[in-house]
Amino acid sequence: MYDKVHGRLEKFSQTLGDQLEALGIAVQIADRGYDSIDAKQAARLREIQRRAREEYPATKQGQPADQGTGSVEAGSGETGGSGSDFR
Repeated sequence: MYDKVHGRLEKFSQTLGDQLEALGIAVQIADRGYDSIDAKQAARLREIQRRAREEYPATKQGQPADQGTGSVEAGSGETGGSGSDFR
């Protein structure tokens, strides 16, 4: 039981760190535009997004997380949109 909880806490901690990093990049995009980030930051943002989608697949409303479809619709790529895929 301890190992399971510990593993989940480690996963949560990694996800939280990733989301904070992504938020920092998103703030820079919101402030200065997408062109203000370099290729390395854009790649990192895509990696964070990919990992989040793998770890926490999308679910339909009212459906338990373990029964979700796992599919996520790609966004327009425009900043500020809820479906943005940062490409």
